[in-house]
Parts: sequence; structure tokens; C-alpha cells
Amino acid sequence: LLASHPRVMWIAAHPDDESFAGAILARSSLYYHNPLFLLVLTHGDGGECCRPEGCKPDLATVRGEELKRVARLYHAQFEHEGFYNAPLPVESFPKRHEIARRWKTYKDPALVCADAILRFRPDIVFTFEPTNGFTEHPEHQLASRFATAGVRLAASGSVADQPAHRVNHVFYILNR
Repeated sequence: LLASHPRVMWIAAHPDDESFAGAILARSSLYYHNPLFLLVLTHGDGGECCRPEGCKPDLATVRGEELKRVARLYHAQFEHEGFYNAPLPVESFPKRHEIARRWKTYKDPALVCADAILRFRPDIVFTFEPTNGFTEHPEHQLASRFATAGVRLAASGSVADQPAHRVNHVFYILNR
């Protein structure tokens, strides 16, 4: 499928999530030279800084810069949104529906995904598996669910002033 030169999109919750699908994204963009678009919904500021030199001026900025470098290395376009990122530890995370409600007060995440799909017009969308989210992280699950809703919205033709676009393939990345 990748050899047919599709337009490929990755939709995820955090900067660094692309590393879970890194092999397939790298093969697509670097080996086959397929157009690639990365849509990342949070700045990852709820995570932890694991750099010995620290994360100056703050974690969100450092992770955003890392995402920019990844996009350059993959020759990818990218969009980096500012949705809420629950702070660690995982045990203190709000419930998934509470995070979803908080995201929706910022922007409609499904509409953000649909808009990016309509602008880039991918043939393939990769995202996490919606019930496990790769690591059972609720934000991975939400990003997947909103990505799927965005695929449906884009195909419906109901997004204002934009022609519909049907994504031919949606693949869910699952950690077994």
C-alpha cells in the first residue's frame, strides 16, 4: 500500500507518540517519499522532563521543538494543537470522559481532525487503537476516537465551506 504513493496522516495526542508508529511513518516518508502530515493534539506538558539538562523554558516548549525536528526529519507537514494534557502520575488522571469534556471546551477535537484531513486530503490515516490507546493512556484513546470521528466528518461533507474527502484506509496502532 505504501508503495502506491499515498498521502499519509498520523493523528495522536502527544509529541513523541509518533515514535510508536515510527517505523511505518519513516518507511512511508523516507523510503517511499510519500507526503506525510502529523497532527498532534497536546503539547505534552503534563509529562515529565527526562533530560539531564532539564526542560527550559518549560516542558511544552521543549516537546514542541522536538516535534518540529521530527517533522523536519520525516519531511512532514505538521499541526500542533494546544489541548489539555493531564499531568502525571497516571494514577491521578481524570477519567477519559472528563478529559474529553475539557478538550471540547477548548475546541471540538473531531472538527480539528476533520479540518486537517480536509486540508491535507490523506489516503491513509494512522492513529492509536481506540480502546487501548497503545498504552491504555486515556488521551491516546481520545485522540484515536476523535481522529475516527474526524474521518467520518470529513467524508460527510458537513464541514463548512470544504468539499468532502473520504480517507481510503484508517489503521489503528495497537501494542500487543
